[in-house]
Amino acid sequence: MANRRFLAFLFVLLVGLGLWALLRKKPESPALSTSVEAQNQPSQQASSGIPQTPSTAPAPLRSRPHTSNTVVVEGVPVSEDVIRYVQSRKADPLYDWKQPIDFYGKAVDENNQSVAGASVDYTWSTISTNGTLTKQGVTDGSGCFEIHETGKGISITVSKQGYYTTPSERLRSYEYANPGDGLFTPDAANPVVFRLRKKGEAAQLIHGLKLFGSRVDGTLSYVDLTTAKAALTPPGDLTVQCTRSERNADKRFDWTFTLGVPGGGLIESTNEFMFLAPDGGYQPSFQISHRINDPDWTGREKRKFFVRSHDGQHYARIEITIIPDYSQNAAYDLEWYLNPNGSPNLESAPDKTTKVQ
Repeated sequence: MANRRFLAFLFVLLVGLGLWALLRKKPESPALSTSVEAQNQPSQQASSGIPQTPSTAPAPLRSRPHTSNTVVVEGVPVSEDVIRYVQSRKADPLYDWKQPIDFYGKAVDENNQSVAGASVDYTWSTISTNGTLTKQGVTDGSGCFEIHETGKGISITVSKQGYYTTPSERLRSYEYANPGDGLFTPDAANPVVFRLRKKGEAAQLIHGLKLFGSRVDGTLSYVDLTTAKAALTPPGDLTVQCTRSERNADKRFDWTFTLGVPGGGLIESTNEFMFLAPDGGYQPSFQISHRINDPDWTGREKRKFFVRSHDGQHYARIEITIIPDYSQNAAYDLEWYLNPNGSPNLESAPDKTTKVQ
């Protein structure tokens, strides 16, 4: 009985050590002859516009069931997927690059309408000289696309002229081999959605990006977004106040930062595209405060706001990073796009933007 318990414990230990080593070991490049052969394979176009795996290549198994079941050995849960992966890698060093990559996607706009003719650029890890290959296709009339390749993982970007592609939509990656990285399960009935935003008419805006200093004794200062100047007296589109206590032994301190708007107000936003300022709902000021003993204490904050100032003559979108402990004072890094013409349109274009410093 003792021998059985020891052998079971030894099995769990070896599986754990093997997985740890495999997840951290950088895979070696396959043989050059195999890489050249893969690079020279001809490509075909599927009905959706995405190049397909050549029909002359061996057809990989397209159905790979994955399970989250675990095997409990000596009270230690071990995933069946992990055990299979470790065993497969030991049996075949090229296992990672032989997995079927099936992917189903769909491009839609900000109104959930299909975007046809969008470019689909993808790179996948495979048996090649540099470890990756790249192809491009297009979405069909319903905005859908399919990818069928063989390899370990894939990164995809969907874009189209006349549309914005957000940073979160670029190079979205999916894993097909290593359960430690989270295996992706394709579903033709539920394609992955890629969201684009159609470009509108850009406005004549003022753009600024500047690091400003601030006292930490509560002194009020004014920031003029049309000139990128800060002063202790009006006028200004913004007002700033900051207070800070002495640091404690853990280098923490109480601090408060208040952002105000004379003759107007501001609204915090989490939108990726802040192109149209709201009609109402503005508040005259916004305060961020942290006490030393706060469990979520931080020495830096980053926020985004819509701003309406000068009694509606100016609309702006701003992004501010507050650094309350900057040298002997405080600082805030501010980027803004200002429409000085009384319009809430805040969509920008390089040829219609005036930069101020």
